[in-house]
Amino acid sequence: MKHFSGAMRHAACLALAAAAVVGSAASAQSGRDGYTLAVSGEAPMVCRATLDNGMLPASGSEIALGTLAEFCNSPNGYRVYVNSSPELAGATLVVDGKAVTLAGHGPTLVSSSSHPAAVSRNVTLRLPRAQANGTLSFHATPL
Repeated sequence: MKHFSGAMRHAACLALAAAAVVGSAASAQSGRDGYTLAVSGEAPMVCRATLDNGMLPASGSEIALGTLAEFCNSPNGYRVYVNSSPELAGATLVVDGKAVTLAGHGPTLVSSSSHPAAVSRNVTLRLPRAQANGTLSFHATPL
């Protein structure tokens, strides 16, 4: 026998009461006994982009940053942006082999999707000179 929390029991009682009302109305209209039960739900929209900090030591002016995990359940898709500090202006972010030049001010588009998705991408940073200063911040926005 399963035990349900108070909230689950309350929801089940409400669903059964609604089914009884709908079933009674349908029986009165059609002359038949029967019930119709409609259940609906709503999932919150979630969009995120996180970098798995598996950062490896720099090899010259190239730094392997790890894996960018993208998740968004927006039915229209999403875009992933990176904000970089001014010290990284002119550096190149390589995302799954695609080079993206960082502006150093404001967001830079990294990837986009026209549908919901959960994707992992390899990310490398190529510095224009041998410097390891600066910050990167990723975020996803629904369309």
